[in-house]
Amino acid sequence: MSWSCQRCRQPLLLHPSVGSELDLNQSAYDLVQDSFIASRQPSRPTPTSRTVSLPDKNQGAPAQEASKADGVKASTADANSLSARLAASSSLFDLLSHPPATEASGNGSGSATVIDHPLCKACTDTLLDIMDAQMSQLRTQRDSYLAFESELRRYKLLPSKPARRSSTASSAEAGPSSADDMAALESEARKECLALQREIAQLAKDEATALAELDEAETARLAVETELEAMRIEERALEQEEERFWLQYSSHTLTLSKLEDEKSSLGMSIAHDRQLLARLRASNVYTDAFCIGHSGGIATINGLRLGRLPGQAVEWNEINAAWGQTALLLDVIARKLGVGFRGYRLVPKGSFSVVYRYEDTHSHRYSASSTTAASSILPAAPGGIDSNVEEVDEEGEKAVYELYGSSDWQIGRLLQSRRFDHAQTGFLACLKQVVEFAGRHDAAFQTPHAINKDKIGEASIRLQFGSDETWTRALRHVLVTCNRVLMWTLEREKSQYTAQGGGVSINGKQVGGVQP
Repeated sequence: MSWSCQRCRQPLLLHPSVGSELDLNQSAYDLVQDSFIASRQPSRPTPTSRTVSLPDKNQGAPAQEASKADGVKASTADANSLSARLAASSSLFDLLSHPPATEASGNGSGSATVIDHPLCKACTDTLLDIMDAQMSQLRTQRDSYLAFESELRRYKLLPSKPARRSSTASSAEAGPSSADDMAALESEARKECLALQREIAQLAKDEATALAELDEAETARLAVETELEAMRIEERALEQEEERFWLQYSSHTLTLSKLEDEKSSLGMSIAHDRQLLARLRASNVYTDAFCIGHSGGIATINGLRLGRLPGQAVEWNEINAAWGQTALLLDVIARKLGVGFRGYRLVPKGSFSVVYRYEDTHSHRYSASSTTAASSILPAAPGGIDSNVEEVDEEGEKAVYELYGSSDWQIGRLLQSRRFDHAQTGFLACLKQVVEFAGRHDAAFQTPHAINKDKIGEASIRLQFGSDETWTRALRHVLVTCNRVLMWTLEREKSQYTAQGGGVSINGKQVGGVQP
């Protein structure tokens, strides 16, 4: 008969001790069976009872059928025979695999180990490892239960009755020795009952205190929630106010930025205007409009030569234009100073300017505004015309002298030269009146050349019966004197401007400077 492992189904070779030394007869078999029954008699099935099972590597393989009573009866044969030894081994393995049920196990369920024997050494080691792991787990559970029980007893949630129960059980087994012991037990029970009642009362007080504290905490919680709600409302109000503040801040910042830009623009405009004003103050419209100089011994005004020399032939057209500019200069100065000419009147008309001579020498005459463009552009002197000056119409006796000459050889050339000389003499008389006006208003004013009738600086201004050199020198003295009077007029205007605080008068209104 061959044996195989009931788990891995590998063939087994029994140890020689099992085959040679095993002498299992009917009496020995009964003894072993009774030992199994005796060992399981006091046991009680518990919910923690476990059944150890090994997974079968070859599931579905048929289990070895154990022989029953026939194998046991074979022990009556020769104990040394092979059949007797095999029957004894089979009976032993069957007893190990299927131990007999006991009366305490009821229907016998849960008492068998359901481990088929025999097993090989490897499967036995695996079985032992599994059982060791189960044993360790059970020990861990037992330690946890013991620790939990000790904690309960520590906090007096579980009375320490096991010892009393054991003593009571032992005393119950032994029986009450005396009535004193019973009285002591009852006294101890009463004390324990009183302690429990006191503990219950204390717990009730603690409960009442805890409930009161809980009510106080609930009241405090409600108060805190109310306060939190008020704080939330206040927070929302502050957020809205902050939003309004930032909107106003942004608006004011934008306005400030615009004002700063406008201020910068105005500052730049003021700086530009100041520079322009300084440049305009440094410049002079009169000196720009009437540029007096000389060229080769001949005086010039605005580049036009006034006079001629034997070595320098100058056309009469240029001389006439120069006389027109000179007449315009004197007319502008007279209007600026408010001077009215006595007995004469200048009418600048460019190359065809004329001089009017009136018989009434005591009347002051002023050039009409329609006769010159400069009179409509240049402002009059402060205060207007002098009190002794009165406007005179074109009516009245007057003589007209042309302030221009010609090179035509005609019969009336001598008469024209005479009229030209009278016009030059009249111009010199007007210039003398302007010089006298400046001298009356400024005692320090002096001209480089004195004017006496038709002479200026000892040079006659008449061209007839005179030389070109003398005439040209006299004309040069005329332009020098006009330039000196022009400079004095500008200085006088500047001093008046400073006295007015840097302002100017436009249409009778004071603009700029310090207001009175």
